[in-house]
Amino acid sequence: TSQIDMIARFTRGVPLAVSFTAELLQEGQQIDDVCQEIHDGLPSSIVSSLARRYLVHAEQRTYAPNDPRKEDVNKILGLALAFGDLRNDPELLTALFDSPDPLADFDDLARRHDFVLPISRRLHDDVQRTLRTDLLDPYRRNRVTDANMRAANLFSARLENIRKRHTTLDRKS
Repeated sequence: TSQIDMIARFTRGVPLAVSFTAELLQEGQQIDDVCQEIHDGLPSSIVSSLARRYLVHAEQRTYAPNDPRKEDVNKILGLALAFGDLRNDPELLTALFDSPDPLADFDDLARRHDFVLPISRRLHDDVQRTLRTDLLDPYRRNRVTDANMRAANLFSARLENIRKRHTTLDRKS
């Protein structure tokens, strides 16, 4: 069974790597450009490289004002901030997306991008790891400052509610 597990881990990213490649090619990039940063043949490395390339491409692209894809990068980066799945936390999704209907926005995002997982409401693991690393860059970190603050405010409010409901030993004395 360890060999089967190894094969499963190795091949898990293959469909996503193919999807990323197809999307970048449809956007007019050349195959040599798409594959230039891929150094080893592991699917997770390929997915990570392609996710980074896709993000850079999407950040540089200009969209028409009514194009629903114009906020995709910010939403994807917001999802990269989240830990776990967001199925049971629509308030956090609202904070990350700054949207009155985050579930509909998420569904639209998942339809457009294979690496946005509709069931768990999260990003593919390799993509999320790559984007979290990229968020260390000041340019990208600045793009998620507002989402970070909204999420921090949500968690602070939740913590305050917990404190109000549960008396601590400090308050009893």
